Amino acid sequence: MKKWMIFGILIIVVGLFSGCFNSKPEVMEEEQVVSDVVEEEMTEEPSEEVTEEATEDTLPEEEPAMEEELEEDMETTTGIYVGQIDSNSIEVEITDISAEDTFKAFRFSETVKANFGDYNLTEGDRISISFKLDENNASIIHDIEKLE
Repeated sequence: MKKWMIFGILIIVVGLFSGCFNSKPEVMEEEQVVSDVVEEEMTEEPSEEVTEEATEDTLPEEEPAMEEELEEDMETTTGIYVGQIDSNSIEVEITDISAEDTFKAFRFSETVKANFGDYNLTEGDRISISFKLDENNASIIHDIEKLE
């Protein structure tokens, strides 16, 4: 009787474990490998007309349009440099407007961030800031000028 009970338990355990395994292998669709895509793009020959036209005609025309767009949305204010908040922003006490918030934080554009050390600003310096509001209404500095 004991042997039959052990044999029954063994069959149940084997049955449970065999139910956990999927006997059918899962077939996945083959996707194009990234290296194949890159190789295909590299082997395609670009048309000479498109390449020459793009470098000669479109690039110089786009630059002035972007500069005009930047200048249209640009605002300028003057104030007193309070200090650097972090590596991306500074605080300025605004002096050219009569508003409740006279202290304002400004974030750096990539250009200003890269060259911020060249401005040699110290606390109390009078500065003029050209900035633009981004989609989150954050003031992004595009130019800083130290006033005397």
